[in-house]
Amino acid sequence: VGAGVYLQNDGVMVIEGSANKTLSDGAIYNNGTITHTNDGALSLGGNFYNQTGGEYLLVGSGTNISGALSFYNNGTLRKTSSTGTCYITTSFNNGGTLELLSGALQFNSTFTQTSGTTRLNGGSIGGSTLTIQSGSLTGTGAVNASVTSSGILVPGSSLGILNIAGSYSQNSGASLLLEIGGSALFDKVTVSSSASLNGLLSVTLTNSFVPTYGQLFTVMTYSKCSNSM
Repeated sequence: VGAGVYLQNDGVMVIEGSANKTLSDGAIYNNGTITHTNDGALSLGGNFYNQTGGEYLLVGSGTNISGALSFYNNGTLRKTSSTGTCYITTSFNNGGTLELLSGALQFNSTFTQTSGTTRLNGGSIGGSTLTIQSGSLTGTGAVNASVTSSGILVPGSSLGILNIAGSYSQNSGASLLLEIGGSALFDKVTVSSSASLNGLLSVTLTNSFVPTYGQLFTVMTYSKCSNSM
């Protein structure tokens, strides 16, 4: 697509084929459903706006998004059926729902969440640092990045383990929400590097479980820790 042109999708669009696709200028506004299949990359010379109600589906490995400007997700971006890795190398701003159902989604530029949810539901997410300014990071699986949170961290899909391969910084005003459903059945966060903990820790009992007095639960591990909640 040439310079100065913008595309608006209000229906169904399929991006397919192994050849790369380039938007040299302008912007894309998606209010409908875009399915990005096969191994062809989408290169952006303008911004991509996945609007509220819009859905962008990454199907297959190598369905990459690159470019010098930004991808704004205020709808739903979902990594679906492939076990491979997709790469987003443009600046990414999440204000909607980002869901990882399969494989891995790697962010090689900045990742900022201003609201909404990033959910691991069978897939993993990677990058340098995930900056959660608001909204939630939730689910079970691997976060192959450091996390700086001013929002809500919710490990598990009900009960489960969230593995952070990097550091974890929880700012004042942020929350860590945990469930405990048994002596060996509880949410857990593993941090491969350091943790800086501020803000709120909220624990909810589930499965009608009642702990005994003095019973201990290791809900987070890390290499070193500063501050405490």
